[in-house]
Amino acid sequence: MKQHTFDGENQEQLKREIVARFQIEKAKVYEEKKRKVLRRGVESVILVVFSFLIMLQNTTFRGFASEIPILGDLVSIITGETLLFSQEEAEITIDVPKITEENQVYSQLNEKYLREGQRAYQSYIDVINKVYEKQMYVSGTYDVKVNDNRFLVIDRTFEETVGSTNVEHRFDTFDKKNEVLLSLKMLFKTENYLEVLAQEIEHQMKERMRVNSDIKYWVLDYNDTNWLENDPNFYINENHELVISFDKYEVSAGYMGTQEFIIPTTVLKPILVDENFFN
Repeated sequence: MKQHTFDGENQEQLKREIVARFQIEKAKVYEEKKRKVLRRGVESVILVVFSFLIMLQNTTFRGFASEIPILGDLVSIITGETLLFSQEEAEITIDVPKITEENQVYSQLNEKYLREGQRAYQSYIDVINKVYEKQMYVSGTYDVKVNDNRFLVIDRTFEETVGSTNVEHRFDTFDKKNEVLLSLKMLFKTENYLEVLAQEIEHQMKERMRVNSDIKYWVLDYNDTNWLENDPNFYINENHELVISFDKYEVSAGYMGTQEFIIPTTVLKPILVDENFFN
């Protein structure tokens, strides 16, 4: 057999070539592993999504999913407690929201929600205990209307059915930027803000009545802009606009239900404490 001999220079060159080929082969193996891992990763994601969709068809899982936190940019809200009562033809179900983030104002809101939920629950129990009010259905729910970088808005709704149905909304608007629970009054620098709001609401009421003859707002019969004497229900919507809300019967016939009016920011700017507040 013919033998090859290498001098020092040739040996060094061979060594470099072997190392280079090794690095190339090593890179090939690494890339192949990455492709395999990626394929397995994609397959795993598809499997998880498919499994999740299947589980959503299951009633038990949907019940569990309803307790999963509603995640916003900064705040998470869950059902902290559910107050239940069921007896013959009477039923009460009140879900109490709970904000999970640690914050003094949030903690105060949680205490308020629990306290008001318990108070409402007991008041309905007292009504049911009256013989003539045995048939009653009460539902207390909540809806996170806004949860962005600026505002958190929670709408707690109490629906009571005793013959007819009555719905009551309670809104809380938290300004995350200034870390304060808003009241309507603190938005304005002038004392006539209710008059300004009333004038705009009346304008919108008349426009609605003009478009639809079936609509009727009995408050317009007062012919007095002072009909809005107390701060009404309000919240700030996802477009960062002020919304005034009236429950059933407050400003119109019961068949019209809840009535809401979006107040243009251009109308409010002259009387706002900060004209850029809604920006």
